[in-house]
Amino acid sequence: LSFAVFLEAVVSTQSTGVGTWNMESGCKERSLCYGPTELSESEQSIAGVYSILSLSPDLTVTGGADNCVRLWNARHETTSSVLSGPRELLGRQVYRKSVIQDVEVIHAEEDVELSHSEIKGPVQPSPAHHHTITDFAFVKSTQPCLVSVDMGGMMKIWK
Repeated sequence: LSFAVFLEAVVSTQSTGVGTWNMESGCKERSLCYGPTELSESEQSIAGVYSILSLSPDLTVTGGADNCVRLWNARHETTSSVLSGPRELLGRQVYRKSVIQDVEVIHAEEDVELSHSEIKGPVQPSPAHHHTITDFAFVKSTQPCLVSVDMGGMMKIWK
């Protein structure tokens, strides 16, 4: 597990998601899940989140072994999305919020209707990372942007 301290919370990566705990109460407050919750030990070692960037208490960016950059919006979960990743995931996931044992859970699920539709038109080169995403930075300038880096050394800038 890796940890990052942000405001009054501790953020921890899990096999296919991220958990947030309140440091004062010691209670888990939020879980962001993008894949199956029950994986074997060998699957967990390759499916994990490797990088987390908290932009605000409600906005979190994650990246990991699935080569996806995900933006999670805890306040308006339906606006959460895969910013970059394999074509089969782009725009084909829906995000739902539920509460399980007093923990807010936001879960990405495949949108069955969208997953069976075909992408029409010319196939453009993918802007996605081709390796595990290892780091993020948010650059505040005249045009704020998100920077992501992968294990292959590729850096991508997102406006």
